[in-house]
Amino acid sequence: MEEKFKQIVYKHPKLTYFGWGVPDELKLYREGKKDEIEERRLELREQLFGAYDEFERAYNFCIQLEKLTKINPKHTSFSYKQHAEEYSGAKVSNGAFIAAAISAGFKKRVDEFNPNVWFNINERSLVRLLNSKSPVQRPATTK
Repeated sequence: MEEKFKQIVYKHPKLTYFGWGVPDELKLYREGKKDEIEERRLELREQLFGAYDEFERAYNFCIQLEKLTKINPKHTSFSYKQHAEEYSGAKVSNGAFIAAAISAGFKKRVDEFNPNVWFNINERSLVRLLNSKSPVQRPATTK
């Protein structure tokens, strides 16, 4: 499975730990800072390659979801990754979630300068999955 993760990351050069691209990519692009974009992309891709555990958690979440024939415009990868974190009780980056959803066979829609990706995830299956398991209990924080 780790090899499949690496293949997906290699196949999608804009995929980083942050998501699809780098923070402030549009601003940097407009300022003509293409070298800075590439430098950040390389750093964030390296970070993504080190996040196999996050990919695995997200993949185990994704394979329990059903597919729609069309892209679901209501949610992006960022909200799905938050649900995956809630479900697993551990961190999942936006990039790791995107890689996991692609690996699980979901179709994607990207916007060149938006780090979030839309998928054909069936919302009813998402609600069923989240309702099927109580969120991981976290210790109460003290002030």
